[in-house]
Amino acid sequence: IDFKKLEQRNSDTVAWICIPGNDSITGLPVDTAVVQTTDNSYYLSHSFDKSDNVNGWIYADYRNNMSNITSNYNTVIYGHARSYRMFGGLKNLNATPEWYKNGYNHFIKISTPNEETIWQIFSWHETNVYYNYTQTEFTSAQEFIDFAT
Repeated sequence: IDFKKLEQRNSDTVAWICIPGNDSITGLPVDTAVVQTTDNSYYLSHSFDKSDNVNGWIYADYRNNMSNITSNYNTVIYGHARSYRMFGGLKNLNATPEWYKNGYNHFIKISTPNEETIWQIFSWHETNVYYNYTQTEFTSAQEFIDFAT
């Protein structure tokens, strides 16, 4: 990933995310830049080039340390599922048994200018806006474990 080139196009660029999939799931794979700004609302309605866009863009929670992604207990990355764009393909996973059968699909790659990381998907769920899935700071490892379980 040429982060210098991406940062020239958008200085908010902090990572690149790859979520595997195939043509059987509309909207997958996801293979695109992740941005981050000082709030969690701007990229709800703006695209990578900062133009207005109902689909928004994929962005990291402003509280996450994207310079050292492995230091976060809970790295929160947002993306709309309004259409097949951004994270839209993820809403179809429960209805796509062939996705489960391919173990390659169970990993997400997140690259930053400082790190190359691979994350194993162990679960997913749909939630409403009232569930505090966006908590990013924890006083201890046990507090995080309690949060995650």
